[in-house]
Amino acid sequence: MRRLILYTVLLTGATLMTTGIATSQTSAVASKPVHKNSVDLGLTYTPEYARIVNQNCSCFWLQGVSGDVSVNFHHGLGVDVALTEGMASNIQPGVNLSKFTFAAGPRYTWDTAKWKHGKIAGHSGRIFLESLGGMAHGYNSVFPAPGGSIVSANSYSIQLGGGADVLLARGFGLRLAELDWVRTALPNASSNTQDDLRFGVGLSYRFK
Repeated sequence: MRRLILYTVLLTGATLMTTGIATSQTSAVASKPVHKNSVDLGLTYTPEYARIVNQNCSCFWLQGVSGDVSVNFHHGLGVDVALTEGMASNIQPGVNLSKFTFAAGPRYTWDTAKWKHGKIAGHSGRIFLESLGGMAHGYNSVFPAPGGSIVSANSYSIQLGGGADVLLARGFGLRLAELDWVRTALPNASSNTQDDLRFGVGLSYRFK
């Protein structure tokens, strides 16, 4: 819970700072090419459409935040590391759920300034695709276990998807949209797998 509050405060502060910078500009800033060893940061609000088991739609929304760091090594090819935390209340009567995921893997980023019509919402931008793997930790909930139940559980995590950034000024950008398929294998007394859809919107920053 404290991590979620901290991420939310950081996102709010960064939003106010970015808005002030953007409004002071009189024209759009051209996109910088994806240079070798450039570093991109992202901070997003990430609602996640989830369900307890895949066989039926006991559906709910996890509300959370995500932070990621991407290092571009060569012509847009790089590695991304993402941390995400979300929580939901009353996924079943009296049962809550919090989930933390860590994932890392390759990301490929296209600089739209190189395209003939390379504009996103009238601005230069970046589009990326990624394939990440890691771990998930579910807690503050109830998970079936031999002989009873437990309040936390761990599993692998797979995250496949991508997104688009609109560039603003001085390295800042807007994470216009991100969409990821997220698979985990937390115990649920059924298939023990979950296939969720995670959405994202927020801010990005590139270190020159």
